[in-house]
Amino acid sequence: MIIILKMVASVLYMCRYEAQRGNMMQQSFNLEQTNYAIQTVKDTQTTVTAMKTGLKQMKKEYKKIDINQIEVCMIFHVIVIVTVDGESRTCCLCCRPM
Repeated sequence: MIIILKMVASVLYMCRYEAQRGNMMQQSFNLEQTNYAIQTVKDTQTTVTAMKTGLKQMKKEYKKIDINQIEVCMIFHVIVIVTVDGESRTCCLCCRPM
C-alpha cells in the first residue's frame, strides 16, 4: 500500500512538473513575441522618421529645379538619340552622359 501511494505521489509530481514546464514555455514564447512586436514598432518609427527627413530634403531640392532647363535638355536628348545611333554621348552641359 505504501509503495502504491509513493507511485501515485510520484505520478502527481511529474504531472505538476510537466504543467509548470508547459506554463514556463508559454510565458517564454509570449515574452519573445512581445520583444518582436516592440522591435517591429521601433523599426517602423525609424523608417517613418527617415521618410519624413527624405521628404523634407526632396521638397528642398525640388524648389531648385528649373523646369525650362529640363524641357531644353529633353529636346537635346531626342536629337542626340536620333542622330548618334546608339553611341554614348553627352547631350548638353547640364546632363550626364547617356
